[in-house]
Amino acid sequence: MRTLLLTIVIAVGTLVMAGDPPKPLAATPEAERAFKELGAYYENTKSTPPYEQALKDLSSPDAAKRKSAGAYLTALFKQLYADESNGRAPVKRSPFFGGGGTSSDAREFRRVLAQAFGKDAAGEDALDAALWLVESEKDAKNQPAGMEVLKRIKVPRSAEIFKKLLDGPHPNAKVTEAVIEEVGKRDLKELKPQIERLCTHYRASIRNAARPVAEKFGVAKLPEYKLEAAFTPALDQHMASIAALVLTPLPKDAKWTHFTPAKNESGGYSGWLLSEKDGKLRVLDYFGQEREIPKDSVTTTPRTLADEAAKMIAARNDKFDVATYSHLGTASAQFEPRFITVPEALVAAWCHARGDKINAAALIFPRIADTQDDRWILWATRDLIGNIYTHRMMEAFSHERDYPKTITIAKLLASPAYEEFAGQGRAKLLAEQLEKRKDDFKTFVLPSDAAWREEQKKLSRADQIRYLCERLRLLNCIQMSQPGDVNYSDPQSSTPHSTTAAQAGGGGAPRINPYVELKNLKLDIADIPTLVPHLADENFMPTFSYWRDFHPKRTLHQVNWAVAALINDTAKKDLAELGTYMTLDEAGKKKHLEKILTWCKTNEGKTRDQLPDERPKPTGGPRIDAP
Repeated sequence: MRTLLLTIVIAVGTLVMAGDPPKPLAATPEAERAFKELGAYYENTKSTPPYEQALKDLSSPDAAKRKSAGAYLTALFKQLYADESNGRAPVKRSPFFGGGGTSSDAREFRRVLAQAFGKDAAGEDALDAALWLVESEKDAKNQPAGMEVLKRIKVPRSAEIFKKLLDGPHPNAKVTEAVIEEVGKRDLKELKPQIERLCTHYRASIRNAARPVAEKFGVAKLPEYKLEAAFTPALDQHMASIAALVLTPLPKDAKWTHFTPAKNESGGYSGWLLSEKDGKLRVLDYFGQEREIPKDSVTTTPRTLADEAAKMIAARNDKFDVATYSHLGTASAQFEPRFITVPEALVAAWCHARGDKINAAALIFPRIADTQDDRWILWATRDLIGNIYTHRMMEAFSHERDYPKTITIAKLLASPAYEEFAGQGRAKLLAEQLEKRKDDFKTFVLPSDAAWREEQKKLSRADQIRYLCERLRLLNCIQMSQPGDVNYSDPQSSTPHSTTAAQAGGGGAPRINPYVELKNLKLDIADIPTLVPHLADENFMPTFSYWRDFHPKRTLHQVNWAVAALINDTAKKDLAELGTYMTLDEAGKKKHLEKILTWCKTNEGKTRDQLPDERPKPTGGPRIDAP
């Protein structure tokens, strides 16, 4: 079973969400051409779209050819960006054990295209592609390429474009510095107010670029840089957005406190003391995690946010180790960026929210200076906290079977606060499913062995299969080792796995495992048609797996993964082709299932033993979980 399951997980990859398959982003010849040619490129990277010819065509004497070339290059950039996240472009995997995905063909080719575009593109027909790179591209390495082209294009709207980029200003420091330089070269004195304002920008490199141009434009007295006044509206919003990432509402009377464990005086963490009741402290720590801890297990020391900010700044100035502010120390820090940590981001955001912009600025401005793009602070913090909450969400769902808590966390991750978080689609789908599954483990349960044997006597073989498949959504398997795997054949219980819940339920009574019972039926070819409709069941099971618990990625399993494993084991081949199935639209999925039924018809009358064994052979290598 494990070999079959591994094959399914790798085949499905990230395509575990329902949704429409990828398609061209616009109904234009250039967009459709880019979509088709990139599809061929992903199949064979030697089949490179002819972007070099398009770059040459930008200088063609034929106006129609220039226009089409510009539209085609713009379409390539847009489609490559979309393909990085829609599952169309292959993801390269790390060669290291448990390393997961590293990059995609779409991102790598976009960088090649951006470099060539920045070097060779010219003419007004290149303007849309250049603006897309500058305004919509999120890979900071590609944005300056668009700016290089904008510098070469001299059109009446250049001043308007530069004004827009300075008004923000653009979050990429290199882009903003290039705009300032170009404005000075072109002597665009109408942009003097924008240049003067940037003389007090929070990035020193931008201030240094703006001041000589301001003097050239006749600014009599350069404005004084003040730390607390350097926040821009965009950065104010970033601080508010970081604070909004936290699940637990913050009471006005909460007190900032340092907590030192009684058994580990060298350790400790800080956070908000939310309340105290019955000898327990309710705490929101600086990782955004809510904790309930026995009062006698810690020593509490009052602090201020300003104290905490100063401590963090001092740590950065003294051989900083990111593990100091990683939620699992060195283990989790190896997968996190150095330029920001969750505690630094949250303390800065909380200082800002309480009107202490001096300490917020002192803490966050140096962190921004360590990035190429101002937005990296927000994006990184979103992903770091999002991963912490994702782990908690899956534990609530699987280990505790606490659907209300799971839904609460999932809805936060599905909210605008977590827009573009990699796990957002999964969280949204999980919340939607569980809202419809509130009878799980209540009235809709796994029966005891005795109850199942009685029920089994009343059902035909096909109805037994349907009964068991319908209850696969309750399959609650727990990964017991790391690196390791989950086993769909694990014993099932009437109570959740978590110690607290199990104790509260008195230990729990054994329940049947529907996957095991399906295996016990010794399924044959004649049974596959009854299984096939359940390939459409994309409900998540309270079962997740991972490489290591300190790695950010988690794989939440779906009912149709188990169904596909049963079908493939019965057919002794990858008959389900679940990876393909999940990429199709509704009509395509219907045809896919009909194809499986046709195979069953063709092999009607055969037994499983008469089929050739076409299953993949065990590799002996590590399991690679889907993100």
